[in-house]
Amino acid sequence: MDGLTKTRMIREWECVSSKRHTPIVALTASALEEDVRRTLEAGADRHVSKPVRKATLLTVIESLVPAKSIIAQSPAALTVVHG
Repeated sequence: MDGLTKTRMIREWECVSSKRHTPIVALTASALEEDVRRTLEAGADRHVSKPVRKATLLTVIESLVPAKSIIAQSPAALTVVHG
């Protein structure tokens, strides 16, 4: 299953299950405008093109998840979607 399909599935599950929004960051090799648009339309919160710098990824994560909630949650609370 590709990342776009999985992202759509997560968003649908959140909707029908009344679950909180899970931050999703798409890490892809493509930086084409069309691919960025498709990623965001699928429900991803951000699109980051590879190669990814650690500082860039941390900044994106911090923008989506407040530091207090990261500390309060277990590692299992983070969602990784490979695409």
